[in-house]
Amino acid sequence: MATEKDLFDRIREGEFEVKCAYPKPPVKPRLGVKHNSKDALNYAKALENYECKLKAYEQEMKIYHRMQGELDQKFKEEALEYCGLSTHPKKNEAFSKAYDRGHHAGKHEVLDELEELADLLFD
Repeated sequence: MATEKDLFDRIREGEFEVKCAYPKPPVKPRLGVKHNSKDALNYAKALENYECKLKAYEQEMKIYHRMQGELDQKFKEEALEYCGLSTHPKKNEAFSKAYDRGHHAGKHEVLDELEELADLLFD
């Protein structure tokens, strides 16, 4: 079992969540039905600006998902260690089942499910 802070407390404190805000997508400009050439030119400029912002947003999303993936992997490793499954041959299957059963309610529920499965595996 964990020696420092309890893993449930660390989940509650947000240790396994990305600290930065979720990236916000840019708003695509629109060209009204009734428009003139000046409106079309302004739309073209706005669309070009939008495309630049969209590329930046996509890059931010890649970074965000990479960071969350690393934290999810850290959580998995620590949850398996917490439940005494880090060396068990069925550790990945147990975590996958616990995740499927509990992720809708958060990481604390995944850990609850994993603890129950660990009890079954060690009986």
